[in-house]
Amino acid sequence: MPYYNYEISSDTLFIPASHILHLDLIVENRIYCEGKHIELIQLEDLVNNHLYRAIDKDTIFFVSLHSERAATYETYLAVKDVVLTQQKGRLNELSLQIFGEPYSSDMHVSRKRILRQQLELGLLEWTLNDSGPQLVETRNGLW
Repeated sequence: MPYYNYEISSDTLFIPASHILHLDLIVENRIYCEGKHIELIQLEDLVNNHLYRAIDKDTIFFVSLHSERAATYETYLAVKDVVLTQQKGRLNELSLQIFGEPYSSDMHVSRKRILRQQLELGLLEWTLNDSGPQLVETRNGLW
């Protein structure tokens, strides 16, 4: 898989993604997932963890390093139309909310799995409003 450069050229960075990708194994700064590898680029230290952006074409996934020696990573929710703001060349804000509550890496894995299934089934969707991206139920949703 080739390496894709990703440069921030404006004040706002829009990240197109719509699902959670399960990332298993890290080897020499590469994530191996279903036979493919994705390069990692270190971002700012946000949400009390070292965040990385894994770039595969136009999709960016956020992953959290649990320990310095860990070989497994847990993905942050990769979302559609998430906005990161940039000031003076630094990414300084990650605003994800689920029903008004900040999304965090502490959210239980089973809760994330349920959210992923609901996103895939079209019961939930991401929307962008004045307070930032929020996960809301669709008209078909029963949440």
